[in-house]
Amino acid sequence: MGMYQPREFTGMTKPERFPYFKKPLPNKKFTMFASDEQQQLYESKKFNQILSQNLDSTGNKSLTNTQKVQLAINQMTMMMVSIQQGFDSLPLHLLANMELQDSGNNFEKVHDKNYASYASALQGSMVQAKTKYEEAKRKKSVEIDEEEDDTDEAEVGEKTPAKGSTYIHNANLYKGFSTDNPFKEQDESYDVYEENPLFAMQKDGFMNTQDIRGTELKAKIDEITEKHQASLPVLENVVDPYTDTKIETFTIKGNLHTLLTNPQLRTNWEGADFHAHLISRWSDQKNVSKVVRSVGGRSYSQFEAISRAQYAQKNSIR
Repeated sequence: MGMYQPREFTGMTKPERFPYFKKPLPNKKFTMFASDEQQQLYESKKFNQILSQNLDSTGNKSLTNTQKVQLAINQMTMMMVSIQQGFDSLPLHLLANMELQDSGNNFEKVHDKNYASYASALQGSMVQAKTKYEEAKRKKSVEIDEEEDDTDEAEVGEKTPAKGSTYIHNANLYKGFSTDNPFKEQDESYDVYEENPLFAMQKDGFMNTQDIRGTELKAKIDEITEKHQASLPVLENVVDPYTDTKIETFTIKGNLHTLLTNPQLRTNWEGADFHAHLISRWSDQKNVSKVVRSVGGRSYSQFEAISRAQYAQKNSIR
């Protein structure tokens, strides 16, 4: 009997000659449900009915472990929405640097001819972004054609698996400021967020910072905000850079930074436009502040730590 031959009738399996190896890469997708069972429950349209029963004051208030996990996921989703609204004031190329490493170890399609790191394409004007992005794809295609067909070719960029932190891959950091849905439109969580009544509380209900102003005024502000968003350039059909999602293409929209750094976009603004813009930005700031306070406490309690960091930064610059 050979060394690797299992004994008869023992039920033992002959070991593989080449053992299966899985890369130690972290999961970079955010799932709205704690289990597949909850996903099927939502798709069966019974989710809203069960949610109403749980909100009933006469119902049982005890939660199962699965419900506790789902509650934590919902809370994290609300926090992610608020933080992403705060990102709308950052330059687009900086957001791209936050999530892209130009490395296969980040599930990026670095060996795909249609892949191009769009961090450099988003620098400067959004009007020039499409041209820069197409040029980057052409250069990438030429590089791939010139390489030898070798499957052992080293990965582009960072070589250490799972090193560094990047943003969630099925979220869209470039969604613009007129929507608060944090997910890419082709992802299953996009529709879940839109239809789930729990998140409607934060979008349009009592958890919204503009709720006190009344439904009519809030609707007017939302209308003007959407008009401002429509005036910004859009980069459509951008190839999704990740292999761990089912998303093929998505859209990159201009954000608040794009609007503020291009004065010509505000030449026809009237008083109502400025009012809606300031109110929307104030609302985003308050939502981000709520998340920061829930994590780090009141701002004055961090004064000493911030002062030390500022002192160290000034000395390092000198």
